[in-house]
Parts: sequence; structure tokens; C-alpha cells
Amino acid sequence: MSPNQESKITAEYPLWDILDTGIQKASFNMALDDILLERSLQGLLRTPLFRFYGWERPSISLGRYQLIHKDIHLANCFQDNIPLVRRPTGGRAVFHDDELTYSVIIPSGHNWTRHSLMESYAMISKILVKGMKSIGLDVDFEKHDHGLKIYPHQASCFASTTPYEVTLKGYKIIGSAQYRHGGAILQQGSILISVKKGISAYFNTNEFLQKGIKDIVNIDVNSESLKQKIKEALSMGYIKPLPLFKLPDDISDSAHELALNKYETERWTFSR
Repeated sequence: MSPNQESKITAEYPLWDILDTGIQKASFNMALDDILLERSLQGLLRTPLFRFYGWERPSISLGRYQLIHKDIHLANCFQDNIPLVRRPTGGRAVFHDDELTYSVIIPSGHNWTRHSLMESYAMISKILVKGMKSIGLDVDFEKHDHGLKIYPHQASCFASTTPYEVTLKGYKIIGSAQYRHGGAILQQGSILISVKKGISAYFNTNEFLQKGIKDIVNIDVNSESLKQKIKEALSMGYIKPLPLFKLPDDISDSAHELALNKYETERWTFSR
């Protein structure tokens, strides 16, 4: 992108709806994003939606096209009761535990859908960076590739940093992936707060896996404080609070059904 393009993108922040679904099962988390994306194509969402959520127990999510048998040590996951779920978005595996997870849905026809994948990554990253800087974190987003050529051969999302991903002291602390369907955008991302030792036991790899904010700097941060600062960044100076999206019962019910019939099935999880 040219400086003029980047300046134009920065000025195009939309007004957001906010959805906070709290702690949920891995399968429900993925199913709800899937349902919300589909409902956006039916006209339910006319404003971009920013959703916050967490995980009922430590879990691993896999990229939509990732080879599970190649990258994941299944025996150890089964032994330790680590749920495995395949995301609707691409990318590589993420171990979810002490983190703030987000998803973004941009409805079809919105200005942002006209931008490329990297440009939309940049837009969302700038919001996250602004929020995290206001809590005292010296974060930035990368403008160059780091390990991009070896990325497809790595099991973990955090093994490589691609342009416009957020880093702290050189460590990638936010892993994001995007899926586009029918002109709408779904982006899912994990903001790592801390990472337990030993997660490499669940990956078929000897590579560096992931570090969280507290593993890198001595700053007291938690999911609630991160959430609040990101909300403030999303508001972009508007006086009124951003509207809270009320999740209709039929969407919640549909997500529970989809979780059972898709995201908890071997057919979907072990499809690659």
C-alpha cells in the first residue's frame, strides 16, 4: 500500500456493534461466528460487528485447511482432554487458554469489503494496536514478512509473522485469520495474555510456538482490561457508547445446533 492508501484506510473506521459472549465451548465459539457470517448475508447485520469471547477449557483450534494428523499430537490431546476444533477461517493452529479472543464480521456491501485481505488486516490491526498502546503496551504491527515462506510448513499460527500482524518486542502476540464468503468478511483472532509451559506436547513440532503478553513484559493485564481499551479504540472518539448487539435466541439456538452437527463431528474436525 502507498502512504496515501494507508492514510485513506486509517480514516475509514466504521461505527461498530459490540457482542460479548463470554466463556463458551470451543465448538460453540466457532459455530456462532459461522452463523453470524451467514446471517449477515441475509441482512441481519448492517453494521460491522466486533465480538469478544473466551474458552471453557484449554483448547486447540485448527485452520480451515490445516492437516491435523501432520501437525497435531492427537494422542496427547486425547489423553489430556484438550478439545480440538476446526475454524471456519484459515491459518494455523492456536492453543487457546489465557487470552482474549475476538471476531470481526463486516457485512457484504460495506466499504471495508472492497479492500484486499492485507488492507483489511491493517485496518483491524490498527484498532487493536491503538487499544493496547493505551494500556501501556509498546506494540506495533509488522510491515514486512518474517518467516512467511516457511509458514505453510509450521504447525503453529505464531511461528511466523506476516505483514500487519501485531507484535510486542518482536514476538507475535495476536494471531488472526480471515475468511470471505458472499462478499462478507469474517476475521478471527487470539490476543495471548500468557502461555502455559508444555503446550508443545500437543504439536508435532520442535518449533517455537507462542508467548503471551505477561511472558514478555511485566505489565498487569487481563482480558477485561484489554477488552475495555479495544472498545475505546473502536469508538474512535464518539461520545455515545457503542451499541451492544443483542444475540437473538434463534441465532444462539442455531449456533448450538451447528456446533453439534458440524464443529463437534469427526467429519469436519478430521477432514484434512
